[in-house]
Amino acid sequence: MAEGIGFTRDISSGLRPATYGTVLGWWKADLESFANSDAVGTFTDRSGLSHHLAQATGANKPLFKTGVANGRHALLFDGTNDVLTTSSFSTEAQPITVFIVAKRNTSGSDMVLLDGISGSHTLAITHLGATGKLQASGSAAISSFADFGTDWFVAQVTFNGASSSIWINDLPVASGTVGTGDLTGFTLGASFVPNTYWNGYVAEAMAFKTSTLSTESAYAIRRALMAEYKITPFDPNSISGLRSKFIGDSIRLRDGELGSIWEDQIGGYDVLQATGANQPTAKRDILNHRAVWRFATNDYFQSAAFTAIPQPATIFVVGKHNAAIGTDEKYFDGIASGNRWSFGHEATTGKGSLFAGSSLLSAADIGTSFNVLTAIINGASSFIYKNGTQVATGAAGSHTLTGYSIGARYDGTLNLNGDIYAILVYLAALSSTNRQYVEALLKGLTAL
Repeated sequence: MAEGIGFTRDISSGLRPATYGTVLGWWKADLESFANSDAVGTFTDRSGLSHHLAQATGANKPLFKTGVANGRHALLFDGTNDVLTTSSFSTEAQPITVFIVAKRNTSGSDMVLLDGISGSHTLAITHLGATGKLQASGSAAISSFADFGTDWFVAQVTFNGASSSIWINDLPVASGTVGTGDLTGFTLGASFVPNTYWNGYVAEAMAFKTSTLSTESAYAIRRALMAEYKITPFDPNSISGLRSKFIGDSIRLRDGELGSIWEDQIGGYDVLQATGANQPTAKRDILNHRAVWRFATNDYFQSAAFTAIPQPATIFVVGKHNAAIGTDEKYFDGIASGNRWSFGHEATTGKGSLFAGSSLLSAADIGTSFNVLTAIINGASSFIYKNGTQVATGAAGSHTLTGYSIGARYDGTLNLNGDIYAILVYLAALSSTNRQYVEALLKGLTAL
């Protein structure tokens, strides 16, 4: 999914957190030497700070389990009374970023994975039993948009006031405010009380001062942990109905070269441009180090005609337009006037526009920054979303589609003045959850 984005470290080598930022603690079961099913009284902090996680009471110790996480070791918490805590340390204020590799065994009740050690110094990561979502909280809370399942996962939780976020594996799944809170110690496997316990495994955890952790470093850590524990990235083809995927990662031209083809990575419905004067320009290292196509004046790609495909459909576009040039601009369209799914923006207002026989406009200007734009084309129940937020709903018409135009209207006019990184076409009106999964993937790839 994510290739060649230019990180500076080999993510396949042994992960050393201190090379990425200021570490507040690092605990890794694979570096422990217990026998299978031994009770764990000390989970050693490998950061050098001696923030060891400990438990003196035998009945409250998690068990050491060998080879359970892609052949690697993990601690098993029983969900009843197992908990490990550090001694208190000097107050660490937000922002703090925590990475944790874990797997839950049950559902149906709240389970705290990580917390502070006192009620006046608490930042918590919790599985919500009623929904299966992952929550990050201080004096306020944010939670993931969907149940994260019972497979092994890597969570990245950044506690940073109103700019807090949660990633699960390669997907940004929540953002917002966790309010206030700080840490004077760590509790693993339960709430600080403790009274709400984790039922499942923990293989590795690390915490950083967020201010020292770059976006590139956070990405590298997530991917390294996913590779080490063999956690599979999200595949958009796992959602039924994916017909076509055009993605900037497939662009193999040098920066500034003109393109005659953009290959469809799924359905084989490639879009072409044989006329040199109308060919978009490949631009590298533009969006989170990724390549895009740059369109201007009269540039566009177009597919051959295909058998008409009906509504409903969902189209995702990652792109941007530049300052208005006096006319409407199109990211995506059909190839015939009576068979159009047209998605773009109005030049005079900047509003997002969707047309499949009738016009649907967003309520406000969509701006000139890169966005993840989503169109659900479904007759009278059509929608436009900008970065996951609904900005329009209503009737878009009943047209079918007989071909793709990218970067212009069906007739090669109303050309985009801007960039496109990705276009995905699903022959379905995706559910809210599935739509958010795809939007999260695209946001994650592009750091939007």
